[in-house]
Amino acid sequence: MLLFVCMGNICRSPMAEAIAIDTAKRDDVDVRVSSAGMSALEGHEATELTREALANIGLTIDDHRARQLTRELVTDSALVVTATNRQRSDLHHFFQADHAKIVSFDDVTGLGDLTDPYGSGPDAFARTASLLKRGMPAIFSALRERT
Repeated sequence: MLLFVCMGNICRSPMAEAIAIDTAKRDDVDVRVSSAGMSALEGHEATELTREALANIGLTIDDHRARQLTRELVTDSALVVTATNRQRSDLHHFFQADHAKIVSFDDVTGLGDLTDPYGSGPDAFARTASLLKRGMPAIFSALRERT
C-alpha cells in the first residue's frame, strides 16, 4: 500500500491519494492507495477547496472521510509519504521499526514541503494539486523500488 500522511487528512493527503489513484489507473499500476492524518479530523470530509482543486483536474473525492494514522496503516504500507519533512521526522520517532519506508514528499520529489493550504484561498489548493501531479512520477518510482 502507498500511504499519504498530513495533519488533518482533509487537504493534502486526500488530494495526494486521489491523484495517486488516478496515476495508478492510467499507468496500469496495481497498488492500494490510502491517506491518514497525524491529528486527523476523524470523519470529516475533505475541505470544499480541496474538492474544487481536484474537480479542476477531473478528480473527485466525495466519499473521503478523514481518519487517524495508526500503526497498522504504517505497517501495512510499502511506502509512507508525509507532506512535510517535519512530519517525516515525527513519524520516524513514533514508528522506528518502519523508519526506512517513511519519507517526505520533498525527500522523494525534491519539490519541497507540501505546505498546508488550509485557511488559504483556491490558488494555494491549486498549487498543492499541481505539485502533487508533478511529484507523483517520482513517488511511483520510489514505490517500485520498495516492492
